Amino acid sequence: MGRSQGLEVLIRATQRARQRGVDVRTRIVGHGADVRRLVALNEALGSPVELLPHVAADEVFGHYTWADTTVVSLRDWEPFQWTVPSKLYELMATGKHVTAAVAGEAAELVRQSCSGDVVAPGDVEGIAELWVQLAADRARVASRDGGRSWVAANVDYDVIAKRYLQVIQEALANFTAARHPRS
Repeated sequence: MGRSQGLEVLIRATQRARQRGVDVRTRIVGHGADVRRLVALNEALGSPVELLPHVAADEVFGHYTWADTTVVSLRDWEPFQWTVPSKLYELMATGKHVTAAVAGEAAELVRQSCSGDVVAPGDVEGIAELWVQLAADRARVASRDGGRSWVAANVDYDVIAKRYLQVIQEALANFTAARHPRS
């Protein structure tokens, strides 16, 4: 529940979807710098969202199972154009529909893998409308193999670690060569 996620948008979107007659039940689980502000907003809006404290790692999947759609959200900040949150990979691996309130690379990944639907970061009305549509067309939240397949093919931590080490070694070699040119 950090500031970079912009989770207040989910509280407001839940309220808007409910105002449109859809019984949306939203659960936000975790902790972080924005908890107090989110609790205050949620209470001010009549507590449309269930805010739960951090849970042990072995309890997280139960929350994913409960959900019809999972959410990854980032604020509309330029650096997030190049950010793919690790949480997105985790959600894609579950096979659950992803409501992605992201832009840039993360948005493109969701689209290409057919993992869910993309809404502009911070777009309360867009998220509410998406959830209204998902409630009306339950087939859209069916299990998805695209995200699972993409993660299986692209997120191998041993391969990523080896590639990262190669990049660091190449950068160090280039740095060393630039500081100590051969005569």
